[in-house]
Amino acid sequence: MWQTDYGPEAGIPAKSSEYDCVDMESDKDAYLAFKTGKIKAFTSCDPWGSVAEYEGTGKIIASTQYKEESTGKQYNCCSFSLNKNFIKDHPELAKKLVLAHTKSIEYIYTNPVKAAKIFAEDYNVDEEVALMTIYKKTVGEGRTLTWKITGEEYKNNLEMYKEYKKMDKVPSYDEVVDKSLLDSCGADDFDKFIEEKVDPVFPKDMSYDDWKAKAIKLDKQ
Repeated sequence: MWQTDYGPEAGIPAKSSEYDCVDMESDKDAYLAFKTGKIKAFTSCDPWGSVAEYEGTGKIIASTQYKEESTGKQYNCCSFSLNKNFIKDHPELAKKLVLAHTKSIEYIYTNPVKAAKIFAEDYNVDEEVALMTIYKKTVGEGRTLTWKITGEEYKNNLEMYKEYKKMDKVPSYDEVVDKSLLDSCGADDFDKFIEEKVDPVFPKDMSYDDWKAKAIKLDKQ
């Protein structure tokens, strides 16, 4: 993704040979190294980019939505997944877990302040950082938190792994994606949920300040 998204979006060289790269144990470690001046930049998932901006130690220069501008291809970042043996041994529980996952995403969209409090406690960050992160994933970058699976995003991931030789043996799409639990667990239709419950309250073009003000107001009602 660095070659197709991060580099071009940030206006910096895309070739890794242009950098002295350091492997970190975690995103938190990368941020601490950045904050203390041991490294000049880092890539990570939020909240660490938001922490840098909140603490004034750095600025997010690129925030990819995992979509190639040149081709329009979309990619998947993180997924909720279950072990196949677990599904086989506990099919009803597996179905409940998938449904609970979709409901948790709904909760983040519709109760961002309460969700931010949970997030902040779990990551040990300021609640403002948690709000900044939730805004990015639900409004700022689009509706990137989703349980909707088109299939293309995973197929593009697998093709990317093949192209850049990220795995010795890249599995097939059917080996890693199974929508049967999602389709049968009783989850709401994501697009309908967004259209009816989110768009009227938090439209996609909303600024962070306006979003935060409305989220706090709704939380107090």
